[in-house]
Parts: sequence; structure tokens; C-alpha cells
Amino acid sequence: GKRKRGLIMGVWNAHTSVGNISGSLLAASVLEYGWGWSFILPGAFIVLGGIMVYLFLAAYPEDVGFSYPHGLAENIEVVSNDEEAQIRKGDLVEAKNNAALLSGSVSRRSVGLLEACLIPG
Repeated sequence: GKRKRGLIMGVWNAHTSVGNISGSLLAASVLEYGWGWSFILPGAFIVLGGIMVYLFLAAYPEDVGFSYPHGLAENIEVVSNDEEAQIRKGDLVEAKNNAALLSGSVSRRSVGLLEACLIPG
């Protein structure tokens, strides 16, 4: 919602500053072993973090037991004045027709790089 957006974006954008400071401190802490280590150690941490994300991040919330964000497609009837919460009737019909696809990533098709670049907006 709009009330939490500022907090969430503030926390999200704080990671750049925290990452820059901690990366600089990490790189500076190994300079006594040679300047090359100031590139190797932070790079190793980034690779380790990437491996952890690859192994443990679920592709869809439904894969770990969470429900579809709006509940089942049949329960999507409340339309508020908030622009983000408004649902067009065509989307509601499409959601009802695709209710079988909401069961997780097993029945979903991934989007390729070219298709992702062609998404409007």
C-alpha cells in the first residue's frame, strides 16, 4: 500500500550505502596482504551470496506455501479507490480462466530476455 511504500523503499535503497561502506571496509582490511586481495575477497563474498540466492530463493511465493497475492481468483471482487488496487473486468475474467496456473512454478513458463525487454513500461 501507499502507507508502507516510503518505509520499504527507504530500506531497499539503504542497502546501496551499507554495501558501499562495508565493501570498502572489507577491501581495506586485506590490503596488508597485497592489493589483489582487495578485489578477490569482496568478489568471493559476492559469488557466495549469489550461490546462496540461487539455492534458497523460491521462484514464486506459492512454492513455499503462501497463497496467491489476491487470494483465489474467485475472491477478487473488492475494488477500492486506490489506483493500484483497481482490477479491470478483463483481468478478472482472465484470472478466473487461469486459476489452474496459480498453483506454483511447476505450470508456469519462464520469460526469456527478449520477451522481458518487450514488456511495456
